[in-house]
Order: sequence, then C-alpha cells, then structure tokens
Amino acid sequence: ADDSDCLQNNPLDFSEGSTWAQFHRDQILLDEINKDLERLFPIGCDDLFVSNMSYREKICNVLFVWCKDHPKTSYRQGMHELAAPILYI
Repeated sequence: ADDSDCLQNNPLDFSEGSTWAQFHRDQILLDEINKDLERLFPIGCDDLFVSNMSYREKICNVLFVWCKDHPKTSYRQGMHELAAPILYI
C-alpha cells in the first residue's frame, strides 16, 4: 500500500480541508439536531413523532441539508419545532 494514501485518508486528520474533518463536523451537527429531536413533542401530534421514527429521520435530514446549504446560520435550537408542524401538514 502507498504511504501517501494513508496520509490523505486519515480518520484522525482534522485539518481544514480534510474529508474526515468534514465528516466529524457533520456528525457533531447531526448529534445536535438529534438531541433536540429527542425532545420533540408537538401538542396534538406527539404520538406521531414519538412512535414513528421515520418522521424524526425526515426532519433530521431536512434540517441537516438546510444547515449544509446555509452554513452561516447552520442549526439553531428550536428549528426542529418549526420543521415538525410543516412535515405534519
């Protein structure tokens, strides 16, 4: 195996342009979104979001993509509460 390939594809490389650094930043963002989604209980439709994980996954995906498209704003606590009723409708 080529040693230079190991240096370029190193999961412990957190330098600015590293693919792995981006992966780790994305994981932190997903963890933050999911932490809020665990507390999602909209009035009147709470059973839907608690019992059906696919709705929570959809909200997470929508918020993640939005954050990637709007990096200056990124994710803010409470965005999940805005997205949930829109998905419900």
